[in-house]
Amino acid sequence: MTKGEELLQRFLNGGMNIKEVLEYKKEVDKFFQSDAPKEDKKKLSGYMETLNIVCSGIKEGLLKEDDLKNLKPKQKRNFEVPEFLK
Repeated sequence: MTKGEELLQRFLNGGMNIKEVLEYKKEVDKFFQSDAPKEDKKKLSGYMETLNIVCSGIKEGLLKEDDLKNLKPKQKRNFEVPEFLK
């Protein structure tokens, strides 16, 4: 499992508390600044808007510890355009 896959799996599993989410965000930011393969970064990039929203909610005091217990992002679905529609 690559670093990007491991980070994605942790995000999809949910169950992090506030401190863990903020530490995770720092780890993800560091990952995107690294020289990791673009394919690995792409796997994780689709979830960054959700992570940023969660972190903003925490920093603004809108999300509490109890809110995070039930927060579990849905798996992103990949959709490929059929050849005949291209």
